[in-house]
Amino acid sequence: MRLAVIVLIGAFAAACATPAPNDASTTAFQGEKVCKRMTATGSNMPQSVCHTKEEWAAMEKQGRQDVEDFERARSEVNPVGP
Repeated sequence: MRLAVIVLIGAFAAACATPAPNDASTTAFQGEKVCKRMTATGSNMPQSVCHTKEEWAAMEKQGRQDVEDFERARSEVNPVGP
């Protein structure tokens, strides 16, 4: 009986010491790699997408540039104001 209690306490302590899975959308691992859980448009199932920090920064910069280009082109076609 005593042995069973000790085994259960040890198992409980080991389970508490194990880190819980990270539910955050961004997880860093192996140095510079960063994985993000992303859901594609029209899908309910997120997928892990992994890139280096530099690649994520470049994609973010490119996305901002694309939005600025779109807004600039839109304002040239359809100017606002009198």
